[in-house]
Amino acid sequence: MNSDVKHAIRIGQKTLELLLPDDAVTLGYAGIPDARTVGEQLRESLVAPIDFPELALAILDDDLVAIALEEGVPRGFEIAAELIQWLLERPLQAEQITVVLSSAGRHAIEQAREAIDRRSPGVGGVLRIVQHAATNHDQLEYIAAAKSADPIYIQRDLVEAAVVLPIYCIRDPETLSASDAYAMSPAFADAKTQQRWQLAWLDDNQQHLHQQSKLSREAGWLMGVQFAIAVVPAGDGKIAAILAGESQSVHRSACEQLREQRSQRNVSGEEEQKRFELAIAAIDGGPEQQTWLNVARAVTRADELLNPSGRVIVCCDIDRITDGVAQLASDDPDEQLEKELLAGSLHDAFPAAVLRSIQARRSIYLMAPIPESEMETLGIAYASKPSDIERLAHGVSSVVLIQSAHF
Repeated sequence: MNSDVKHAIRIGQKTLELLLPDDAVTLGYAGIPDARTVGEQLRESLVAPIDFPELALAILDDDLVAIALEEGVPRGFEIAAELIQWLLERPLQAEQITVVLSSAGRHAIEQAREAIDRRSPGVGGVLRIVQHAATNHDQLEYIAAAKSADPIYIQRDLVEAAVVLPIYCIRDPETLSASDAYAMSPAFADAKTQQRWQLAWLDDNQQHLHQQSKLSREAGWLMGVQFAIAVVPAGDGKIAAILAGESQSVHRSACEQLREQRSQRNVSGEEEQKRFELAIAAIDGGPEQQTWLNVARAVTRADELLNPSGRVIVCCDIDRITDGVAQLASDDPDEQLEKELLAGSLHDAFPAAVLRSIQARRSIYLMAPIPESEMETLGIAYASKPSDIERLAHGVSSVVLIQSAHF
């Protein structure tokens, strides 16, 4: 019989210790933190970008600059604030800068303003900060058409700006809603374009996904996005690296660096090929990481590592059930509910559809500060304390602990 070993995992911004069988495997999906400040990392990247001249040389005095901040970037608001301060020193006026957030969070604009004002007092109330609304056509502008004649619209401020500076988190290209080199689509695209991506993913239609990826790259190219800032994530909501420069070169270099960082954390290919009976997936980092999209990412990552009867436990700090996730309580057939979710405009409809598709074939548990009575109606099992997880781990023959599972 296996003896028990303490395993420390990070959930949100706290540490939890679990007594698990000594043959439990630990995998880490984030890099190693860089000890330098965000400002030091970003400025070094901007002065010596990858395959691109110094950024200041590419911005004219009267250019309108749009910063496109993807949701869930580790320390994303702080990075955007440092970038704005750098632009103001070039010098640009605050009125020339617009920040576009892909986050649909209730307090995203306020959080962005606070971060900007901490770095550049008074600026947060002057420059424009807008949230992308995929269903609001007044906010969208036509950019391209697919071969099927389906139009692609992108957030208007990004299309009309002279210089677009995307800030995104690098992930494995096959990860749920991973950005491409331009980080424009699907994050800043219209609802119908996003729905085509989502249906392709749920249907596991690789040809369709490839077509959407190609269209996404074409949209970014047609917009003239030449420069990008990619963040290589580290554990606990920290940053392993900030890379800036020519869009495709940055994406390629960031992917390579993420793979190298993971290999340094002893994530071997052999371990990732195993199939387990239980996966414990942890979501670490601050409030910007505690989202249902990241829960869906963690569940899909775990799903890849489990055998057909395996179960997954997600440990996170999510404290509310959003409109889209609440639809998991529906008795509608799985495929019907998934398509209804994607056809609507409820918040977190896509993560809910992903969770429903995986619920159809395996049990999902959640340990989070949400009342158990609310969780049970969603068909998600509740793990209220560490001993619940330990009990499940000792009832199976193989366990994997996934740190930073949302990356």
